[in-house]
Amino acid sequence: MRVQDLHVLPKFSDEWSYLYVEHCRIDQDARAIAVHDETGKVPVPCANLALLMLSPGVSITHAVISVLADHGCLVAWCGEEGVRFYAVGMGETRSAGNFRHQARMWAHAELRIAGYTTPLPVAVFREA
Repeated sequence: MRVQDLHVLPKFSDEWSYLYVEHCRIDQDARAIAVHDETGKVPVPCANLALLMLSPGVSITHAVISVLADHGCLVAWCGEEGVRFYAVGMGETRSAGNFRHQARMWAHAELRIAGYTTPLPVAVFREA
């Protein structure tokens, strides 16, 4: 799939690439997150974070996931030392554009019929 608007992509030059954590507790600290382990608390500015990798032994709160999502940070659940990959949250570039395009084509008979015979310009599918 070709990206139509490059402004929807996250700007990795302004962010840390990733943070891997294991055997710790993560909770919300104002609009940032805090990682707690046996050595103490480490504040992490999640606005600078592109990917948070969680390994076994990590306890994370719903509030942290919400803050990370607000800042467009991808969350991945992985195995020890990042070897296995179990699950991932949605990234910042998610879009419902294709779904809305398909629903609009289905809902309007003239668009549905025209779509089968000739390609329509993109402007037809944008909502006013």
